[in-house]
Amino acid sequence: MGADVSSARSTPKTSSFVSGDELLDDTEDEEELELTASQIMQFETENATLLQNVQDTLASVQQAESRLLEISALQAELVAHLTKQTEQTEQLYEDAIATAATVEKGNVQLKEARRRARDSRKWILLFLIGASLSLLFLHYY
Repeated sequence: MGADVSSARSTPKTSSFVSGDELLDDTEDEEELELTASQIMQFETENATLLQNVQDTLASVQQAESRLLEISALQAELVAHLTKQTEQTEQLYEDAIATAATVEKGNVQLKEARRRARDSRKWILLFLIGASLSLLFLHYY
């Protein structure tokens, strides 16, 4: 049977008036006539298997595409969150620098307040001693 198919394919048509489409139609008709029912069934089974494999591959590709789109959306959301977090971190850093400068100014003012308190205590002590001595001096006269 296999030799009949190959000999039918290899034998060219000798008519010069036959067009290419007619030649193909004649060749297809001859091949269809030569196929047995089991061969047709085998081809149909192979076609069904191939179709199922292609459909499975298509489903896998579509699933991968949807997952990639989901990943892309998640990455965009992650970038948005990271951008917001970066802005907040920069704001916290600036606030920390400002706070450190304020604390340093506060420490300088506290040192100045201690110095003034020490000086004022000395003046008050001198004033009280002077006033006491004045009262003592006035008391004796």
